[in-house]
Amino acid sequence: MPDRRPQRLAALSEAILEAHLDALLLTSLPNIRYITGFSGTSALALVTPKEATLITDFRYQTQASAEVGDLARVVIEPQSLWTGLWRSLPTPTPAIVGFES
Repeated sequence: MPDRRPQRLAALSEAILEAHLDALLLTSLPNIRYITGFSGTSALALVTPKEATLITDFRYQTQASAEVGDLARVVIEPQSLWTGLWRSLPTPTPAIVGFES
C-alpha cells in the first residue's frame, strides 16, 4: 500500500493557507497519526505551510524517528510537550495558529 502521508500533509498545508493561518496545532492522537504516522500516546504536532514538527517525550525517541521518517521534524521533549512546542516554534513565530476544536 502506498504511503499517503506526503499527500495528506500537502493537502493540510494547502488548507492552512486557504484558511489564512500561519500554522495548525494538532493535539488529537488519531489526527497526528493520520498526518505523520506516529502511533505513540503522547504527542503534539505543529504544521505550517512549509514544515511539520512532531513533539513527543523521551519514551518515543526511537519509535518517532522510525514512524515519522523525513516527513516531519521530530523533537524529543524531556519535560512537557507544551514546553517543547514553545521551544520549537518556527521563526518568525506564527501569529495566527489554528487548533482542533
